[in-house]
Amino acid sequence: MAYGRGHTSFTIDTLKLPKDSLPLAVTEPPPVFPHITSSFISSRLEWSLLPRELRKACRTALRDAKKTQPQRIIKPSVTKKTKKIVRNMIDDDIVDLNKYGDDVEEVENEEAEDQTDEKIVDDDGTINDADIDDEDEKKAKAQSENKKKLTDNENEVEAVDDEQMEEDMASDEADDYIRNYDTGDDDLENDDSEGEGGGGQTCFTEQSLSTTTLPITSLAASSFPLTLNNDEIVEEKNLSNHNKRSAEQWNNKSLSSTEILNAKKKFIQNGNDDIILDHRTNKNSTITGNIDNDKKIDLTNSSPDEPSSTTEGQTESLSSASPPQTPIYLMSSSQQSSVVQPLLTDLYQISMAYAYWKGNKYQDIAVFDLYFRKNPFGGEYTLFAGLEECLKFVRDYKFHSTDIDYLKTILPQYVEKEFFAYLSQLVMDDIKIYAVPEGTVVFPRIPLLRVEGPILKTQLLETTFLTLINYASLVATNAARFRSATGADKTLLEFGLRRAQGPDGGLSASRYCYIGGFDGTSNVLAGKLYGIPIKGTHAHAYVNSYSAINDLSERDLCDRRTGEKRPFTKLCLQYLDEIGPVLKFMPEEVNHGELAAFISYAIAFPSNFLALVDTYDVLKSGVPNFLAVARALHECSYQAVGLRLDSGDLAYLSLEVRSKFQLVAQKFNLPYMEHFMIVASNDINEETLISLEKQGHSIDTFGVGTHLVTCQKQPALGCVYKLVELNGSPRIKVSQDIEKVTIPGRKNVYRLFGHDGKALCDLLTRHDEVCPVQTQRILSRHPFSEQRRAYVNPTSVLDLYKLYWADNQIKIPLPTLKEVKMYAKEQIESLRKDHKRDLNPTPYKVSVTNALFEFMHSLWMKSVPIGELE
Repeated sequence: MAYGRGHTSFTIDTLKLPKDSLPLAVTEPPPVFPHITSSFISSRLEWSLLPRELRKACRTALRDAKKTQPQRIIKPSVTKKTKKIVRNMIDDDIVDLNKYGDDVEEVENEEAEDQTDEKIVDDDGTINDADIDDEDEKKAKAQSENKKKLTDNENEVEAVDDEQMEEDMASDEADDYIRNYDTGDDDLENDDSEGEGGGGQTCFTEQSLSTTTLPITSLAASSFPLTLNNDEIVEEKNLSNHNKRSAEQWNNKSLSSTEILNAKKKFIQNGNDDIILDHRTNKNSTITGNIDNDKKIDLTNSSPDEPSSTTEGQTESLSSASPPQTPIYLMSSSQQSSVVQPLLTDLYQISMAYAYWKGNKYQDIAVFDLYFRKNPFGGEYTLFAGLEECLKFVRDYKFHSTDIDYLKTILPQYVEKEFFAYLSQLVMDDIKIYAVPEGTVVFPRIPLLRVEGPILKTQLLETTFLTLINYASLVATNAARFRSATGADKTLLEFGLRRAQGPDGGLSASRYCYIGGFDGTSNVLAGKLYGIPIKGTHAHAYVNSYSAINDLSERDLCDRRTGEKRPFTKLCLQYLDEIGPVLKFMPEEVNHGELAAFISYAIAFPSNFLALVDTYDVLKSGVPNFLAVARALHECSYQAVGLRLDSGDLAYLSLEVRSKFQLVAQKFNLPYMEHFMIVASNDINEETLISLEKQGHSIDTFGVGTHLVTCQKQPALGCVYKLVELNGSPRIKVSQDIEKVTIPGRKNVYRLFGHDGKALCDLLTRHDEVCPVQTQRILSRHPFSEQRRAYVNPTSVLDLYKLYWADNQIKIPLPTLKEVKMYAKEQIESLRKDHKRDLNPTPYKVSVTNALFEFMHSLWMKSVPIGELE
């Protein structure tokens, strides 16, 4: 489940399964892809290797040359050969009789007859390899004959003899060595009826597995990876767009099916032991047992020549400047979190949708504006964020069968069945979305999104759009304010995962704080997902885990240049004695458990040594111990990075620490030590940063957590989603609270700039008005105050709206996260300083044209009822 208010939500299933296969309860039959059938033929792939549904689909596709939906095969055919195999498996307590139906019960009666058949299974339950080889020769001969009839030419494929193909594939199916697999859905049961919800099965012949090389293209099309559990039931997953792209990318790669067979045998021998096949190379398969949760055969899309995806090469401390050279992204920009789906909405949206549908109003064309009424944190600007997530949500919008089943349980019984059928086919192909680019500086009453289309569909988008934009824009703005308080020369790190409102809030915070100006995060998953630099050192627990030098099991360190092993611990103790007179402390005063912890950590990370020095006493113990270890590292050809302060008077301590760095640097003639990094973290908020700047300090990097990700100063932005036009007729919401009165009609938004290149004001116009022109004087008016008006003579005009979604596709290539971050920085720099100051900032002007002002107020007066005095 999702937690908190953050919008980018992730579950364990999200990290393992493609979008189209989620949620797990969805059991629609997998799609058929006729364009891949020719690749199955050309690769000489035996039909028995394919999942049963896909085999049948391929037959139909080859015969009819068009897409069809495969029927689920509930129970495979059982021949004498498979009965013998199953019988031996039963004798060894490997398989459950109930899974093979009534046909298996005939095995006992046919035992005498089977004695005359060719012996395939030995008495001990093993398979006779010699007999399998004979079978392979027969199959190879049959395939050779079929190959003469088939070429890569599509027309020749269509000319295949259907009856012969049916016979060949029926023969392969009869030879299947049946093993059942499950997606991990414990509630899934074998169903005796075909169709939706039935438990499909994937069958393999042991012969074919031992002799065939399986292309990854085929694996992707066969709905791999499969997930195993103790129930051993198969659920073939829908092939997502991501899987199709992976299949194209790895068309020339192949996997040895011998590896799959060996793992399969081990699975049979070990009973309920779990197996994970990790095909990162063609030569080796990693088999891992005893996984408690989701058991999966993972056929990853890693290159055969590449090592497994780990963070081994990534630096471990705050000194790391960037993610690995080739970051491994768990989700690309084209993918979407599993929890962001149509049911992530309020119930009244579904209720209104039915009312629109029942009243035959669902096709009326509506226009909605999404905007906010007041800037957050007492400031005068906001950073717009969350657009990409909205577009991906619209792109992937679909009610699955389980969603429909659930809605049937919560809506009244008299809701017509046709409505649910309508929902199941609903796509956002006739929706248009205009928006300002993500990362743009925006202001109250500016429509961030303009959504056009049938009212039922546009209404269903409201809640999800609001949750995707509200928190994203809020935390990005908060991050931008923290950056403004420190200046551009300081490093800002987001440390808020442990304080965030659940994992979704933590991931969203990492992403949008980066857009707002932060340099890195402690969140490792966010680094993997989004390519954000990750930073971190050790905690107080590591220091507390050592009590004396004798606790050290590793005492030496190899020289970085020569490789010679050096007595590192002795060097640290030696330099501690030498530093004592310089810093005026007694070596016996320091905590030797802390020194042992620093020595251990430095041996583990000699090139990334950054120590937390406030466990006992910063100036009397932490700093002397750090400098002694840093001096010893220098002796071994390494350089320490710095230290972290997590308590106390940060301004005073940072200045004292810097002075000690300078003394040691001068004494030992090591100038770089003067510039050791000082990192501060201690429940830092925006006011703390402003105060530190006023006091003066020597802190280089700030680690900010709680106040940043939870936005304690203001917990919500307050975006709203309002109807402004229906079937070409403007709509207005009136209220005694002026701020809640909407600006009616379809509108365009322009930003006007002055001669200094700074933004002067934003101007709203009616949709059919002429675009403002630079150097041409324009009358701008306050939307609600008749007296507040001014002429503007802009030196440049920027149209803020872009068409992002239309014709069922994203119309503009989406920028990377780093590009959005750079754009947001430019946007903030385009504002005057008085708009950005923390105390009493100048309000930024959002105005309307004279035509829009008169139109709005005329409609306003018509909509307000006239009272009568008595």
